[in-house]
Amino acid sequence: MPARIAALRQPERVGAAPVCGRPSCSSWHARPRGSTMYTFLPENFTPVKQKPSKELRPMLGPSKIPAENAFRYPIWSTWALYKNDIDQDKLLRFAEKIKKYHFNCSHIEIDDMYTQAYGDFDFDPVKFPNVTEMFAKLREDGFKVTLWTHPFINYNSSNFGVGIERQLFIKEPSGRLPAMVEWWNGIGAILDFTNPAARDWFQSHLRQLRHKYGISSFKFDAGETSYLPKQFSTFRPLSDPSIWSRRYTEMAIPFYELAEVRVGYQSQNISCFFRIIDRDSVWGYELGLKSLIPTVLTISMLGYPFVFADMIGGNFFPNKTGGAVEIPNRELYVRWLELSAFMPSMQFSIPPWLYDKEVVEIAQKFTQLHESLVAPLLLELAGEVTDTGDPIIRPIWWISPRDEATHRIDSQFLIGDTLMVAPVLEMGKQERDVYLPAGKWRSYKGELFEKTPVLLTDYPVDLDEVAYFLWVS
Repeated sequence: MPARIAALRQPERVGAAPVCGRPSCSSWHARPRGSTMYTFLPENFTPVKQKPSKELRPMLGPSKIPAENAFRYPIWSTWALYKNDIDQDKLLRFAEKIKKYHFNCSHIEIDDMYTQAYGDFDFDPVKFPNVTEMFAKLREDGFKVTLWTHPFINYNSSNFGVGIERQLFIKEPSGRLPAMVEWWNGIGAILDFTNPAARDWFQSHLRQLRHKYGISSFKFDAGETSYLPKQFSTFRPLSDPSIWSRRYTEMAIPFYELAEVRVGYQSQNISCFFRIIDRDSVWGYELGLKSLIPTVLTISMLGYPFVFADMIGGNFFPNKTGGAVEIPNRELYVRWLELSAFMPSMQFSIPPWLYDKEVVEIAQKFTQLHESLVAPLLLELAGEVTDTGDPIIRPIWWISPRDEATHRIDSQFLIGDTLMVAPVLEMGKQERDVYLPAGKWRSYKGELFEKTPVLLTDYPVDLDEVAYFLWVS
């Protein structure tokens, strides 16, 4: 049935609005549904976009652009599918399936426990008995590979003694002993990235992995100040604990083309993809599907234009799946996939072939749409970022700042100024309300909307569709 069109005179309360996270927080948060965020603008307000000076540019935004393939093709992570049980056979089967179902690939990301202990920098010979041959096979098949890494050295790693001997760790306040912490994979010490010796030691191991196996880059996990002990001392005193987070993020700079980090503090000039904190495989605002747009918008407006929206379908953690048992809910997975197709980069882990033929076809459709429609625009905007500092993913109010309704919308977004996306985020829905700001818009179905601003109520969107609109005025 056709959508009902209603001129919007008084904006309705739409839901969550992005709020700014504190630099020391380990996650980003959205306002509860139903809350309201008002923005007051003077009558004579005019948005000004001014190119920053060369002196200010290093402080304002990235100076380089990550690899083109990371924008164009999906990233395939082993994490959500295999968790800590990844091994050589599973990795090679994963790569074979990507080829079998004719998906493109920026790179495969090996995540987690490929080493014998957390803090080691080589492959477990039991889980990966022929690692050199494995990488040769992956290269032959056209796959680049990145590795998961982190700032922890567990007490059972052979590098724990090395770190103590060379004084590479954050220490207790006395400065004599390493400050031990508990993180999600055990108990260990934390590398002190305020210490040049620790930075050099860490990066030398990463370079060795790249040289030995042809590793393309790394996923730099953790780094939040929440993992630091309550009391500690560092090689160089910190005026703010978050400076340690920044020093860790800087470890990704030599590998920026395909690097991924998940923490940032005054790190806007680092030319890497920044990943939002792990999502759960649920629909709601609490780390679910509805949290993606507010979170990405928040990080984008804070000056981080290259954003990973995490894995399609979420991480599928136990007891955080909305009742799903083996894989994320099918409808949730499809809607997550469709939203991700309009993000700066797509990342699969739970693969579409675990569902059925229709889901595989939907995944193929949207990876191709991302490659043909979205990626060229992303790359054009990424090229402008180094000069303008403007976000790639933008809130609706970016092009209509005096329209109060646009400041309350948390379920639509812009790519640049010309492509507006309105995904379905509600379970069981094949329609949604869409707000079109002032301008002339053409829908993905070919409809032309000239009488704007306008609210399209119950706009039909099938399971294999995303509502998107192109600016034509």
